Amino acid sequence: MALARGRQGSTTYLFTASDPAGPWSEPIVLEADGIDPSLFFDDDGRCWFTACRDAAEPAVTGPGELYLRELDLDTLALTGPTMRCGTARCAAPGWRRRICTSGTACTG
Repeated sequence: MALARGRQGSTTYLFTASDPAGPWSEPIVLEADGIDPSLFFDDDGRCWFTACRDAAEPAVTGPGELYLRELDLDTLALTGPTMRCGTARCAAPGWRRRICTSGTACTG
């Protein structure tokens, strides 16, 4: 489970458990900003952290943007480049998916 507190200057925590009923781990601080964090588990076994944050280029994407980064499941740290998703569509080599952070409603 990922939990964000605050929008700017926020702290995002990751908690793990082998069973949803618990026990849960101590919080792990992720180097991530924004709100509405979520985890996406891909078919190839990789895990992607997604969230919404203030846009890096608001004139291009609007005031906010979705972004994703890979979460290394061994180290529980974000790794690799940040992929911005200004239109709620993210592209990575070989795939394209429509994603929404947990507080956003999507259709289509």
